[in-house]
Amino acid sequence: MQDAHPEIVECLTGALIAELESEGRGDALQVDASGRTRLWSQPYEVWERERIYQFDRSRGVTGFPTRPEAVHYEQPDPSRTTFGVPHQV
Repeated sequence: MQDAHPEIVECLTGALIAELESEGRGDALQVDASGRTRLWSQPYEVWERERIYQFDRSRGVTGFPTRPEAVHYEQPDPSRTTFGVPHQV
């Protein structure tokens, strides 16, 4: 977004800096070499990724099946939308 809309980024950053200063959170700010107040930054650190599994407990799905090939899948009716409303041509 910085490249496409620098004025928006500048406006939002300015608002955040003003808010942090008014809340006494100057420790979240730093002054760069040109004397400009910027948001404090840290060097990039790679996080170890781990898989997140999400299941729809409200539908009784609490994990992966023992035999995935045994899962029943009903093909959707092509004359209806995904919301169950008849499709108009």
